[in-house]
Amino acid sequence: MSNHDSIGGHSPIKVSYRNNNIITPQAVPPLPGSNAPVDPSDRQLLIEGQGTLMFSIPDTSQKEVVITFSTVHPLQDAHGQKDNQVRLVINQEGANFQYKKDGSNEWQEFKLKNDDTEPKIIQPNDGYEASIDRDKDCLYWVSIDSLNKRLRYGKGEMRLSTRLLDYKYDLPLTLFRKDDKNFKQDYNFINDLKSFEISEGININTQWKDPIITEPPVLVVRPSTFTMEAAAMGSETTVTSLSKECQVLYGNVADFQLNTPDFPDFEQAIEYSLRTPGCIGHEILTVKRRISEFPDTGEYKELYLRITLGYSQGESPGIPYVMEIWPAGCASPVHNHGHTHAIIKVLRGKIDVDLYRQLPLEHDEDKPLKSATFNADEVTYLMPQVNQFHRLKNNKEHSDTCITIQCYSYSQNDDDHYAYFDYVDHNHVDHFDPISDYHFLDFKAKVKKEWDAYLRERFWMKD
Repeated sequence: MSNHDSIGGHSPIKVSYRNNNIITPQAVPPLPGSNAPVDPSDRQLLIEGQGTLMFSIPDTSQKEVVITFSTVHPLQDAHGQKDNQVRLVINQEGANFQYKKDGSNEWQEFKLKNDDTEPKIIQPNDGYEASIDRDKDCLYWVSIDSLNKRLRYGKGEMRLSTRLLDYKYDLPLTLFRKDDKNFKQDYNFINDLKSFEISEGININTQWKDPIITEPPVLVVRPSTFTMEAAAMGSETTVTSLSKECQVLYGNVADFQLNTPDFPDFEQAIEYSLRTPGCIGHEILTVKRRISEFPDTGEYKELYLRITLGYSQGESPGIPYVMEIWPAGCASPVHNHGHTHAIIKVLRGKIDVDLYRQLPLEHDEDKPLKSATFNADEVTYLMPQVNQFHRLKNNKEHSDTCITIQCYSYSQNDDDHYAYFDYVDHNHVDHFDPISDYHFLDFKAKVKKEWDAYLRERFWMKD
């Protein structure tokens, strides 16, 4: 199981170093099933031979930075043990993994197995390279995975699609290799890696007990519809695999529908309200076009309606339940959600979601990491460090307005409560205060009044 196979059972531990000195150890708002607190001064992997570190390199002009993993802790009595080591080296040209073992003083390159079909250098579609990034806020990660014989390195969220290096250093033991006398594992010492050291200029941000194995699925399905094929492919996840916060949000909105017995034409009436001058939907759009704080990208109008349900009680950024209305050709800016938990359900039409490895300040925002489309009644999610960076858009070729229900929650142990969404505006970050455009009950009442008037005035309804 990876940190994404059972998403809700893992807790990242947040630590920070500068120039090899501890700044502040601090537990990030943990996902449920949290690990016991660790003292970052130990610089120990949470589990020997596996784990992921996320870090930053604030000084992007540095020529080289290094993270070194060791089988012997430098502050402990080694009792004659040989210190076998693996290190990740990042410079202005690229990055690579090296090792030394059995008392050697020289760093060596890994000899990859001939039947390894994956390239060790990944060329992603979004333009990121393995070298020190020009964005000083870029986040990097390194993953040790002795079980699957993988060393991985990437930038952005800790997920498989953000990797830039992928070393398969040995062949895993299998039933057919078990009795092969010629089978050997050259780098078995990686199983015993237990501590790490960082060179000057690296800040360790997050430590995760699991390695990066899979890409987190984006589609949430009910356990009753989850199949063995879906489990094998990793194409879907169930609500029970999400954080407790997401489980609560999902349980609250999973059965939401726009058309109800008291207003069976609500969907159609919203469309009419948006398109008809003088109606409330059209009025809100007109005002937002005039005062929108989001940049206009040209291809899409960064414009959508936020109709809120309930009240802000301080447990989410803004009011926790938001009906968002997306006319065709409209989109959000590229943004994040302050490491909150969220559930997004499509109530009408379809929404396209572009996912990013991080806010693309120094990179092309028109080149997302990946994209997915969600249809009516389908659900997606985000959690701290999972699916946090995205852009939502209703394809301009769609004829129908898309309507979604979004709901948000801070983590149970989050004492920070960052109340903004950060978004990209011409290569710098701005902060969006998630205010309401209209309250749901008032909006629904006005739309119903408009719709009833429209029905009365239709020529075939006249006397």
